[in-house]
Amino acid sequence: SDGRFDLLLPPGETRITLERGFEHPLVSTNLVLAAGQTHDLALASRRFLDMQARGWISGDTHIHWAKNSWDVDEDIDLLAVVQRAEDLRVANNLTLRHHTRDANFIAPTQFPMGPVPGRCSANWHIQMAEEYRNEEFYGHLIFLNIQRLIQPISTGSMGGPPFLDYPPNRPAILEARAQGGISIEAHGLGRNNDVPVNVSQDLTDSLDQIEAEDYYRFLDCGFQLPLSNGSDHPARVAGSARVYVKTEMPFTYGRWIDGIRSNRTFTTSGPLLFLDVNAHDVGDVLEEQPATPLRIRARAVSRFPIGTLQIVSNGRVLAEKRTPNSEAELDFELAAGEPRWIVARCSQNEQFAPLSGPETNPHAAHTSAIYVHVDGQPRFTPAAAEEWIRRMTRHAEDLAQALGEGPGR
Repeated sequence: SDGRFDLLLPPGETRITLERGFEHPLVSTNLVLAAGQTHDLALASRRFLDMQARGWISGDTHIHWAKNSWDVDEDIDLLAVVQRAEDLRVANNLTLRHHTRDANFIAPTQFPMGPVPGRCSANWHIQMAEEYRNEEFYGHLIFLNIQRLIQPISTGSMGGPPFLDYPPNRPAILEARAQGGISIEAHGLGRNNDVPVNVSQDLTDSLDQIEAEDYYRFLDCGFQLPLSNGSDHPARVAGSARVYVKTEMPFTYGRWIDGIRSNRTFTTSGPLLFLDVNAHDVGDVLEEQPATPLRIRARAVSRFPIGTLQIVSNGRVLAEKRTPNSEAELDFELAAGEPRWIVARCSQNEQFAPLSGPETNPHAAHTSAIYVHVDGQPRFTPAAAEEWIRRMTRHAEDLAQALGEGPGR
């Protein structure tokens, strides 16, 4: 709602709850009405943590503002209302191309690529962007901050006849970057193994919806990549999973994009999560010696119980706190010892990906990494590299088989 509305209720007791994004507590009341009775009710919720004042700007990387059929544009004014109701500072409205047995359509198409006129300010921003898709082999990509649609928008079965899995994603990513944009892997590793191909060629700017262990495997290869997230509305409620980006102030969309490029993010379905190492923020690289002490601090704040808060480095849990409270902190020191990456994560159910598979995992958050180089060396483990090589080899074999050349050729 944008403020005031009417509800028709049955006689008796009704529980009414006001919810507004992740920085406001829920406010509830019970209302008892007799038949024919009317009642005016005012509910208000005060922000318990002002993330924008701290330089953190929330955003949904992946909205298709369309009807549930996906092929009919929804009213952009309604997105502006939902954006404020969800306290979602940045909404990226992605145009896609989709082919079914009955239709081939491009949607949503309310505006060309770029800022939506009249819907951008110092506090709220709606941006038209693109999801570039290949269903069978190359996966789905999100292109943000582009100036014009990158054709053919979809290839393979998503593009329609003649169903060509061509071109591969690389030329589209390079065109997006030439326009000043970034490329985000839309669905974790997707159905294929093209994501490590993109990462190894420095074609990936961020990872949406990726499982924690796959993220750690990239970090174990020395790659510096941020996490991001989006709801994929109308598949889920807009803003149900989102990214917070540390942004130079005053806020602009371009600075928000730069924050993603700089790895200054955490992704969440509820908790607000902070991490620093020797007073350095997520995305920073520390150049240290083995004996250098590292003071590591993590803090989680939420509308709901935190559950488990952890600090993880090089795949190992260094510190943990389990709590029924809505705030939790960890603060400890260790010697750097070896090259390492460090992240914080929290969850009520030990699943740390805020969005995994078809459902939102509620009350989970995960930071991007802080990187500690020791004696000038980043973290690198051969086993992680060998696993990605195995998956890329399988990807090449799948492509060869699809071309009728047989596996391994």
